[in-house]
Amino acid sequence: MGGSGSKGTTNTTNNIPPELSGLTAKTAGFIGNIQDSPGFNPAEYGTAHPQAVPGLSANQQQAVGAAPGVGDATYGEANAYGSLQNASQYANQSGRATGGTLATDPSMAAAYNAYKSQVEPGLQNQYGLMGLGKSTNLGDAMARGAAGYLFPATQQSLEREQQANEARIGRQTGTALQSAGQYAGLGGQDTQRRLAELNALMTTGATDRGVGSEQASAEQQDYLRRQALAEQGTFGVLGQLPSSLGSQVSSKTSGGGGMFKALFPFILPILGLLWN
Repeated sequence: MGGSGSKGTTNTTNNIPPELSGLTAKTAGFIGNIQDSPGFNPAEYGTAHPQAVPGLSANQQQAVGAAPGVGDATYGEANAYGSLQNASQYANQSGRATGGTLATDPSMAAAYNAYKSQVEPGLQNQYGLMGLGKSTNLGDAMARGAAGYLFPATQQSLEREQQANEARIGRQTGTALQSAGQYAGLGGQDTQRRLAELNALMTTGATDRGVGSEQASAEQQDYLRRQALAEQGTFGVLGQLPSSLGSQVSSKTSGGGGMFKALFPFILPILGLLWN
């Protein structure tokens, strides 16, 4: 039994439609011009090109350098500490009278003069009338008379000296404490000025660094833009049109099946007998 089967061939061709051929030619020409332009080198975009990160600005570096000294003792604080030491020394002084002013105290001279003018002449007359003008009893009486005038004056002079000493110590201590407070205030102001200066340096430095960061970002964006242009200029022509655009398919089939059609009526009865 013999026969022939079906045979066929299919051919597919991609043809650019006439209405797009001119546009494609222009595009290809334009890309070719880009590739031929001086300095066009897409290979440079394959190297690492991370975005530049600006370092600390000059003001920020100055602030970082000055920051460790902010907590140091200021000139005013050092003087305040010295004034407190002086106040402690003044407060520990003794205000007790020493008698060092008795020789120059006018009240002592006044008391002695009063004795000499009011008491001593009477004693001399009294003891002279008794015939004791040359005796030691006159001397004792004169000493007691002088002491009666000078002792109260001495006590009063010593009290005044002690009061003066205590007042002087109080003034010295108060002045030292007041100076300590003033110096401490100046020290606090100095620290605040230092902090304000550091803050100003950091603020202006951040502005400077921000400008540098924006510039670096702009340069990076321009690099990426040029990289995309280079990619289009190198490979863009390969993707201008899809592969199926303008496809034309043609097919051809040849062969026969007449003998199978002639034997078909006899095959069915045979299949029925085999089935039963």
